[in-house]
Amino acid sequence: MDDIVDALVLKLHSKICYHRDASVDYLEIKTTVDKLVEANKKLKDEKVDFQDVINMVTEEKENLQHDCQVIKERVAKKEEQLETVKRELEEAKHEHVAAKKELEEEKLGHVATKKELAAAQQQLAQRNEELEILRKKLQESEHVPSKRVKTNTYILLHGSHSYFSLVNLFILNALSIFLQNESVTYV
Repeated sequence: MDDIVDALVLKLHSKICYHRDASVDYLEIKTTVDKLVEANKKLKDEKVDFQDVINMVTEEKENLQHDCQVIKERVAKKEEQLETVKRELEEAKHEHVAAKKELEEEKLGHVATKKELAAAQQQLAQRNEELEILRKKLQESEHVPSKRVKTNTYILLHGSHSYFSLVNLFILNALSIFLQNESVTYV
């Protein structure tokens, strides 16, 4: 019986060791599971924190996209205004060129007018010389007075006309005498 008791003690001792090992294994597994649960909780908390950060970044991204869209619209409006200003500037440039050409044409016209005026002054000077010659001829031929000369002399003596009228009368008298002389020459 001792053998049976020893066998039972041994079996019992074996079972106790087995249960002790199982309990140690259980405690180790429980500790590991607790660590895993704690790590899982930390990961969930970090996930929530990361999700909050992701939500903030997403919201910031949406705000930036909205701001970007607003800026693009403003830039588009400014570009339209810039194009309008460029067109107006181009039109003003063309108007300026046209005005410059017109001014050049007017300048050329003034030059031509000055030339015409110079030619007219030259002709007037020639006619004045011719009138002077005719006046001298008139003085030389005073022995052939005409009615016009008497009338003109009367007007000259009484001063009823201005200087220019007198010059015109003088020219008319000179021409009448010249024409009389010419008609005498042809006869």
